[in-house]
Amino acid sequence: MTTFSTDDDDYEAAADKSPRQTLDRLRDRLSEQEAQSAELFASIRDDITQLAHQLKQAERDVAPQQVAVEAPVRQPPPLPVGRPVGMVPNVSPVEFLVSGADADASADLELLTFGPELSANGSLADEREDLLTDAMNGEPAALSLCGAIMLFRGATGERLPLLLKDIGEAWYGWRPTTADGPDDLRDELCGWLQRKCAEAGVPNVIELVRPGDRFDSKRHHARQPGVEVVDVGGWVVLRDNGKVYTKAAVTVR
Repeated sequence: MTTFSTDDDDYEAAADKSPRQTLDRLRDRLSEQEAQSAELFASIRDDITQLAHQLKQAERDVAPQQVAVEAPVRQPPPLPVGRPVGMVPNVSPVEFLVSGADADASADLELLTFGPELSANGSLADEREDLLTDAMNGEPAALSLCGAIMLFRGATGERLPLLLKDIGEAWYGWRPTTADGPDDLRDELCGWLQRKCAEAGVPNVIELVRPGDRFDSKRHHARQPGVEVVDVGGWVVLRDNGKVYTKAAVTVR
């Protein structure tokens, strides 16, 4: 006997099949969501792990700085207390430098100031000693003269002519009365200065001024007007052609 299916039977079969397919689709979607959630959780876990590592590294970096900030500030050691002013020896700088030295200290200071050529003239030993003694006693004029001579000895050729003027004014600051006549140390000093200039290629000449000379505005410099030189405060420095390079400081009446 042959049985034929009716439309109602097909409908019932289709109806039975549709819930199963829906359930299968739901299971598939649920599995897919579970897989995506697992991947998301894994990614979040990795990010949290990396962040925790960075935080630990930051704590290690900050720790030394925090210790340095929290450490107590070290105060500098107190300065040593010096001697009272009243206990400082009352000596000039030059005397202080050579104090306590051996017996050759004076000779060394003389050689340092005048150089070997000027120091070799034994006939001027007393005059050189007078200058050095005044300098060691702190007399400003003597110190200026010694300093000017030493500057001349260490200067180059182009600076020598200007230093001639300084030495002349320093000389008459130390010995203002020597302008009236000859002075062995001054004359020896002038000759030595001119020789050194000639050796350096600047053959300047020193011209002495005497009290009683007629005032010459081309050679002399005075603060007040006058016609006759009364006091001498320097010497004239001439160029090799005889023209005036620097004027002599004088007092006139």
